[in-house]
Amino acid sequence: MPPPAAPKPAASSSAAAPKAASKPAPKPAAGPVGQQWIAAAKAGNRQEMEELLAANGQELVTYKARGIGHTALHWAAASGERGIMEWLLSLGADVNARNTSESTVLHAACGAGQAYSVEWLLARGADATLKNDDGLTAAQIATNKGRKDLAKKITDHIEAPVPQAPPKPAEAAASGGGQPTPADEVSAARVARGAAMWEGHTEEVD
Repeated sequence: MPPPAAPKPAASSSAAAPKAASKPAPKPAAGPVGQQWIAAAKAGNRQEMEELLAANGQELVTYKARGIGHTALHWAAASGERGIMEWLLSLGADVNARNTSESTVLHAACGAGQAYSVEWLLARGADATLKNDDGLTAAQIATNKGRKDLAKKITDHIEAPVPQAPPKPAEAAASGGGQPTPADEVSAARVARGAAMWEGHTEEVD
């Protein structure tokens, strides 16, 4: 007789549990937060800048990149990113911020030939007399880049007379200027009537 067949292993009473779905690996960070901030500014990516700012705080506004040391405002001005410039200024960015070579935001705008940025910065108080560590002003940078039009714009801005603030009401009253008061108007009316009465009158001479 043939030997009896070996017994089959008993079937498991419960089905094997399915493997848990593996989560996608997180994307590696592009570098320290400051570098990500500057990279987003260079690319004009305001959405990413806003996300980084919300997650990491206001310190990023004044962060200077490694190497050249540009702030985000330097890069925005060099790229002509009006919306980002306005946004950064509203967050407290310094319009006269300097990089590691003492170049201001205005220097960066002139070096990139960004006429709009130059006008925008001048209108918001950028100091056009500041020099970088080579002793050059922003106007000289513009001239060296072949943008004499920008250099002239800056020179004209520097030489323009400073507008005088209107006098305060008390000062205007003391100096006799400003809007006439009701008393002034009455006095002027009396003078006019007196002049009309004497019009054509000739004084007799003895």
